[in-house]
Amino acid sequence: MKIHTAVAHYKASPEVLFNLLSKEENLPRWATKFCSRIDKKDEDYIVTTTQGQELYFSIEANAQTGTIDMAIGPEKEQMWGAPHRVASDNMGGSLFIFVFLQAPGQPEEEFDAGCLGLLEEFEVIRALID
Repeated sequence: MKIHTAVAHYKASPEVLFNLLSKEENLPRWATKFCSRIDKKDEDYIVTTTQGQELYFSIEANAQTGTIDMAIGPEKEQMWGAPHRVASDNMGGSLFIFVFLQAPGQPEEEFDAGCLGLLEEFEVIRALID
């Protein structure tokens, strides 16, 4: 399993950044290399990836600690989690700490492409909040 950690710095406050990233509905706004749409079916969120795959998606977020734990998978019982965090930069801005974990069976090329796409998504976030 490969692990990739990336950090981006933003001028916006941690509260503004957290409010964007902690809501499932906002995923298509900022994760543009990964998510083309998200739909809510009953209590579940279903992501349609940019490759047309449909996956279950959820976020467990805590505004006090800045944690945003995302999980995604082909079935509700087979979701793969990834921990993320929004933190203060101690000068009015914020940091987004993104941990990307290679899912079981995920090809290395797909994982590596996701890591590169994340850099572009950091800039999409910047355009939305800074």
